[in-house]
Amino acid sequence: MLQLIADSSDCQYLSSIGFSKTYDFAITDKINLIYSYTFENFQSPISIKEVATEVNISPNSFCRYFKTRTLKTYWQFLLEVRIGFACKLLIEGEMSVAQICYECGFNNLSNFNRHFKTLLGKTPLQYSKSHVASNIY
Repeated sequence: MLQLIADSSDCQYLSSIGFSKTYDFAITDKINLIYSYTFENFQSPISIKEVATEVNISPNSFCRYFKTRTLKTYWQFLLEVRIGFACKLLIEGEMSVAQICYECGFNNLSNFNRHFKTLLGKTPLQYSKSHVASNIY
């Protein structure tokens, strides 16, 4: 189906005529380095200084750079990565909530529960139970 769409000569542009793709591959490479470093290390303590060093910029510049490219702080992004991994582990159901908390890079259970509930609107236990219940049917 995708090949038919790609080969079709009948197309309509969704952007204005003045729009042109201007990609700066150096910028894209930096953000990709940040993402790669984060996904490889999110289970361990990470500091802004470590990530900034990884992409060869100062910590202050790193914070500004990341926020302008992603519209969120690095800490928000790291939190989303950790909570996303926690969701995967909760769905698998092979570990306790406390084990998952530490496996995802959090330092304490109450902090994990608070951030999880803030991001997803339910506690890790509620999330786990809702997925167990939905898999029964």
